[in-house]
Amino acid sequence: MRYFFSWLSIAVYTLFIAVVSLLPLKQPARLDFPHVDKAEHFALYALFAYIVVSTFRLKKIKRPSLSGIAYIFCIGLALEAAQYFLVYRSFETTDILVNLAGGLASLPFIKTPHVCL
Repeated sequence: MRYFFSWLSIAVYTLFIAVVSLLPLKQPARLDFPHVDKAEHFALYALFAYIVVSTFRLKKIKRPSLSGIAYIFCIGLALEAAQYFLVYRSFETTDILVNLAGGLASLPFIKTPHVCL
């Protein structure tokens, strides 16, 4: 469990989010309901916030919730801004808001993780 909440896990998940957000990926067959991409953003950023804030708490970063949400918000904003310049992606303000909402929604579920040594 201690490896799940580490600087490496934050780096790996940040890289994962960047790859999924910036590379032209072949889309699998999608569920047929409107705004499924918003549900994906919400879920990915909820997990992202869970990992980041839990790691920040474990590492005793000051104000881990605020710092963690600020981190995921900045990453989401930067990736969305980068999409503006990509011809195969599009900038959407609602994606930024949904990313933030997903991060905020995860906060009540975050507890200080127990480290198994």
